[in-house]
Amino acid sequence: MTEYQIERSVERNMIREAVTVFAKINRANESSLYLGRRDRELVETRGMVWAYLKENTKLTMSYMGRIFNRHHSTVICGIRVHKKNMGTFTNGKAINPLYVDKYEEGSKILDQMMAHTRELNEGLIYRVVLYTDDPVTLNKFEVVNYSRV
Repeated sequence: MTEYQIERSVERNMIREAVTVFAKINRANESSLYLGRRDRELVETRGMVWAYLKENTKLTMSYMGRIFNRHHSTVICGIRVHKKNMGTFTNGKAINPLYVDKYEEGSKILDQMMAHTRELNEGLIYRVVLYTDDPVTLNKFEVVNYSRV
């Protein structure tokens, strides 16, 4: 397993958490996010998730699109619409204040969750990748890769 694959597994956890948090905030059905439906709450939730992941991970647009069964150009468009919703008019008022509130609330929750994960990992010196046939007890395992954190 390469460093790239390890990083992807950490990011998968972030993806799951982002989907869960933003789906709850928007009152959207999580499983519907992966379908072809284009209900407003689903589209907004996807846009929020993609924008958050773009800001906080190294995921490509293509990879994010594959997760949600979308083309990478749909992800780009979703992020562009997200930026418009987060913007302000020339008089300083928010274009979509409800959207901004939802996104900021979800971002704060996710940042706190990720900070907790970083705190847990702070004391770690090595990142070790194990291969095992018995993941519950780890009786038999083989070290595939290790690196200094």
